[in-house]
Amino acid sequence: MKRWISGLLAAATALAMAPAALAEEVGGTDIEYSESAQLEFDFILHNNDGEAKRSDVDIRVTSSSFLDAYERSVSLTGNVLSVTVTADPTEILAVREKTGFVKVSVRVPRSYDQVETQSQTVTVTYPEMDLDSFEDTLYDMRDYGDKEATFSPDTLALPARAMTLMKKYLKSDATMTLEYDGFSLVFVGRYVKSMDAKTIGTNPKTDPSSRLNSLLATNKINKSKLDILRFGAGELGGQLGVAVHTGSRKNYVYQYNTRAEELEPIESSTENGVVTFFVRNLGEFVISPTEIDVENLDAPRADADDADSTTGKKLVLIGSQKKGTSSTGKRLVLSGSSAKEEKGTSGRLTLR
Repeated sequence: MKRWISGLLAAATALAMAPAALAEEVGGTDIEYSESAQLEFDFILHNNDGEAKRSDVDIRVTSSSFLDAYERSVSLTGNVLSVTVTADPTEILAVREKTGFVKVSVRVPRSYDQVETQSQTVTVTYPEMDLDSFEDTLYDMRDYGDKEATFSPDTLALPARAMTLMKKYLKSDATMTLEYDGFSLVFVGRYVKSMDAKTIGTNPKTDPSSRLNSLLATNKINKSKLDILRFGAGELGGQLGVAVHTGSRKNYVYQYNTRAEELEPIESSTENGVVTFFVRNLGEFVISPTEIDVENLDAPRADADDADSTTGKKLVLIGSQKKGTSSTGKRLVLSGSSAKEEKGTSGRLTLR
């Protein structure tokens, strides 16, 4: 019996995939923010049992958070495996350049020699804001007494230097509007004075995050009728106006609270199909032509990984202590499992 089990273990080991080796640097590529890069990776496969087979190979592609990399084509000629990967910039968080990586890992069965993981660097260059022209506009506003001005930056981030210039030139009752593709940022002098002079990412995504998407789906809210802006979250130190052209006569604006997983209404105004609202921190915003009953929204569905096991149940009771106590909270956990084959049940009561 023991010999039979040992044989099964040996067979399972033979079919297991060999782990990938440490990454080998194979070059770098420079691209503009609006471009994509085709990266080539070549691997040598040595199969002890004969000719290498594509079906034996598991290819995994990973990349930096601001790069979107995906497998484009794979070919196997003899024992040479070639992988072409497309890399595109996704999130714009830098003003000048940002360097990331694309990594390809090849996993093979134990009958192959171990394959080296390969990594290539990708440096993305972003356009710079014309700060000289921007300063001239602010200078003219101050000297000629203009209350409003509009500027269209040819860049995907508002540098800290631009904030410093507005703090210097923009009068309290003056407004500077920065126009981007599909939306604008509105800076009012009296709010700018208290804002932090730091770079602000101005390239929001228009698709909801996974948790917001789950909240909308759970409550059967049609996201195709919504306008969604997803900025990199961050405190601003003062109020910033966001203006979005929706074309709707009436708009209702909500900010997604990531901790509470709720939509919070924001005061807004609409004129000529453009809705404007002011916020103190960036994040994810939902704009709807009809009011959303945020008080009665169901919680988003849990991910599959968070779902309870079918063979057990858990009851969790969470309570918070009053301020000044040494403990910040206690959990009462009652857990137990049962099955059709069992005549009884078992349980455990724990106070944490």
